[in-house]
Amino acid sequence: MSIFKKVTTKIDAEILQKQEADKKVREEAQVKRVKFQMEWQEAIDKVALPLFNEFVADAKAEGYHAAVEQITAGNNDPAILIRLMPEKGVPLPPTATNQESVFQLLAKVQEGKVVFGSYPDQRAGASKTTKHEFGVPAINREVLSRNFEEFLDIAIRARLERAPRGH
Repeated sequence: MSIFKKVTTKIDAEILQKQEADKKVREEAQVKRVKFQMEWQEAIDKVALPLFNEFVADAKAEGYHAAVEQITAGNNDPAILIRLMPEKGVPLPPTATNQESVFQLLAKVQEGKVVFGSYPDQRAGASKTTKHEFGVPAINREVLSRNFEEFLDIAIRARLERAPRGH
């Protein structure tokens, strides 16, 4: 075999090996994404959605306006959120505003993470936002209940603290 043929054959084999390795990595990543999406959807259907609906029903029973929404965020990542107007009797606007409080679960599909986002006071000058990343197993009754309680406490207190005097 000529030197030229020997070198080019070796290089071609290395390129093919790298392409096959890259393909395998992409396929494994796709399998992980599909698995994550299935686990996410199961956790949403069986745990999160019932708890979110329960939270909204309780809020309404106490005279607050709230709603559950499932949306698609950036990168086609699914999310479920609670929109809450943390002032008793004040209607929730039809579209999101900075006057409401939001608690959100966002699936970061590419990363295989769930972001728990709490936005209890989004008004100008407020800084009470928190975001934490977890795996799908964190979508459970205990963790969500604790997060809801913290979110609601901060949302309502923020309104009381920043309420105009005389109310």
